[in-house]
Amino acid sequence: MSYFVNKYIKMKHVREIFIELMKAINISMIFNQYVAHNIILFIIGLTGFIIGNNNHDLIRLWFCTVMTFLLVLRIIEYFKRDFHHYLIEFCYYVNWLTILFVSLNLDIRYIYPLIHGPLVIYAIVSKDAIVPMSLTKTTSYAIHAFASIMTRRLYWYSHLVNNSYDSYLFWFTCSFGIYLCWYIPYCYYVMKNNTQHACMIKWYNGKDNNWEPAFIDRLFYLLRHMFGITIGIIIGTFMMYHEYINISLIVLQLLTGMYYGNKYYKYKHKE
Repeated sequence: MSYFVNKYIKMKHVREIFIELMKAINISMIFNQYVAHNIILFIIGLTGFIIGNNNHDLIRLWFCTVMTFLLVLRIIEYFKRDFHHYLIEFCYYVNWLTILFVSLNLDIRYIYPLIHGPLVIYAIVSKDAIVPMSLTKTTSYAIHAFASIMTRRLYWYSHLVNNSYDSYLFWFTCSFGIYLCWYIPYCYYVMKNNTQHACMIKWYNGKDNNWEPAFIDRLFYLLRHMFGITIGIIIGTFMMYHEYINISLIVLQLLTGMYYGNKYYKYKHKE
């Protein structure tokens, strides 16, 4: 028993060192707003060129490079701000999964409904904004939107397309099963977690970090989560059979990102 206790203490010590290291890295000093502006414009410009070129190998490489870069920055930033509990949320799970599928050239139909349903819809309704002067805000937008922009090209311009609804239930079930692989341990986390740090359930209920959710609050949060994601997966699976509706939803996602980015600039200008 003492062996396992010592192992736990060592792991906890390593975790504390990692958190302190993340906090010591000053992202704002490395990526000030002018540098961030140039990085984001470079990513946007090159993304348009790569998608237009329609080289699938290049699309895969570019997506994995950009998203890994942005996710690593997000990890450093969120540990520094004590927001690290957000990093286990569904959108991060889907992005890391997409990087895995795309980099290994696996069949993206298994995760296509997750990308083009829940993530796209969340980008629209959560008012995610494209703000070239803010790497933080644009990263939040990219986490929900970038995968759909890139994987649309990989799916619709390949041999994977099947317009027969005979496979609808199969792909919905596969995507829902992949969701459950994340959701089941997430339920345990939500039910057992009593952290004083910021986390999604507190943000969702509009509470401060000192609030400790009751059992019923946790249960309702998890049920709402499953309901919302299930509806999203149904929509995402539908997108696999209707190219122009799929494109329209992605365009709407881009337009709302630009609209809320414009509103953000106006708000900052008034300050």
